[in-house]
Parts: sequence; structure tokens; C-alpha cells
Amino acid sequence: MSPRARAALRKMASSNRDVSQDLQSAWTIPRPDLLDRLHTSPNGLAQDEADRRIGQYGPNRLKKGKRSDPITLLLAQFKSPIILILIFAGTLQRRWRRRLSKEE
Repeated sequence: MSPRARAALRKMASSNRDVSQDLQSAWTIPRPDLLDRLHTSPNGLAQDEADRRIGQYGPNRLKKGKRSDPITLLLAQFKSPIILILIFAGTLQRRWRRRLSKEE
């Protein structure tokens, strides 16, 4: 959750309870109480209220992530310890199989 959204929820919280507790247990709050705390309705926000919140908190958009080319993505997989373990185990198994086939 973004700092802006967290600040908005703190500001909108009407009770004296700890906001972090409210955020962690939001699903336990009855729907009418939750809608009241968030100053909304089952139909959503009115357009003027939505415009006011966008002006106050900014648009609800994700930051654009850095795009990677396929080669970079492939090489990044080798940072994972499980991938390295699997490669090592596969190499070991292959050598063992060759050694056994030479003995027969």
C-alpha cells in the first residue's frame, strides 16, 4: 500500500483504534461500518468526491517498471539458489550415468 493511501486511510479512520490494526482486520469489519469509515457507499464514490480524492491523493496508478530484454531475464534466473542446485544435480546425475554406462 502506498504511503498516500495509508495516509488517506489514517485520515479517514474515525475511531481511536490503531489504524494498522484496522488495516490488518478490515475483512472483520461489517460492510456498513467499513463503507462509513471510508466515506463511500455500495455504489461507489460520487464523481465530485472521486475528483476531490484524486486531487488530494493523486491518481491510483502503478509506477512503470523497468523492462528487461529476454537475455537479461534468462541470466537473472541463475541468481536463484534453487536453479543452481538443480543444474548441479543434473550435471552430477549425467556424469554418474556416463560412468555407470562405461563400467558395463
